[in-house]
Amino acid sequence: MTQTLTASVEPGNSPPRVRLDFHDTAGAPVTSVTINRQDSSGYSYAVRTSDGGPLPVSGGVATIFDYEIPFGQTATYSTTISGGPTATARLDVGQAWLVHPGVPARSCPLEFGTGSFPTVKKAIVQGSFTVLGRSTPVIFTGGARLAGASQFVLMTETITDANALDLLFSDGAPLFLNVPPSLGYDVDPMYIAVGDVTFDRPSPVATHKDRSITVPYQVVARPGGGTQAAITWDTVAGQYATWQALAAAGVTSWAALAAPTS
Repeated sequence: MTQTLTASVEPGNSPPRVRLDFHDTAGAPVTSVTINRQDSSGYSYAVRTSDGGPLPVSGGVATIFDYEIPFGQTATYSTTISGGPTATARLDVGQAWLVHPGVPARSCPLEFGTGSFPTVKKAIVQGSFTVLGRSTPVIFTGGARLAGASQFVLMTETITDANALDLLFSDGAPLFLNVPPSLGYDVDPMYIAVGDVTFDRPSPVATHKDRSITVPYQVVARPGGGTQAAITWDTVAGQYATWQALAAAGVTSWAALAAPTS
């Protein structure tokens, strides 16, 4: 086989991730490839690239990072190439994370407080209509029952940590809640839409920096689109013709490219 796929876990990265290295040693290597991940849920998803499309391969080599692998589960990676290589990985992490799929650098580790996941509501859109001469109403539903909705409470001890969460929530994008099974919360990995977030001061002393942050959420489908984590110099060159154009756009560092603040 001329193609190989290697998966390397990086639990110490912020956020934790799996590095995927694809190599094609054929005389005429492929120019792009799609790498899929299948976990214990049985679903298969393409690992997110910068534009949501296939991963470009240059000189037979390509590297991509997966920030959305469920913790504590063995996942299998494969390509869309017939007879292509596969690889497995298990990312074991001791802390829950809330991951921003589009800008992973904004992701934050979580410390749950009292009041987290107290109930799960699975609503349904339906109407009840009373009909004259009939003892029971007629019920019409808008379709299947909705996925679960609940809330969790986050505890922070510094203003820096509270501000990091504020930035994570700022653009309203769907987020990936990844809670290790080893923590015992019995919360499956899920994509969530976050509602109105409340920042409270649990201490009566105004100068204390502790914050209690209540985060209501609705479970949603995996969002589409790309990720800033997969940006490359080729991507930058396609957006900015010169260094002057890059500077004029207010981009002053690689960190600014990988994690924009707006």
